[in-house]
Amino acid sequence: MGLFEALGLKEHLAPQRSNGFRSMVARIRAEARVAQEAARALS
Repeated sequence: MGLFEALGLKEHLAPQRSNGFRSMVARIRAEARVAQEAARALS
């Protein structure tokens, strides 16, 4: 989340939205990891 903190995004979101945003970023990262591992397994 370093990029989003550098942009000051946290300061513009309510605490609940900030938590939701963090969860969404974590989910995207997890999905990307799974997709990367699947791609490696195919090669």
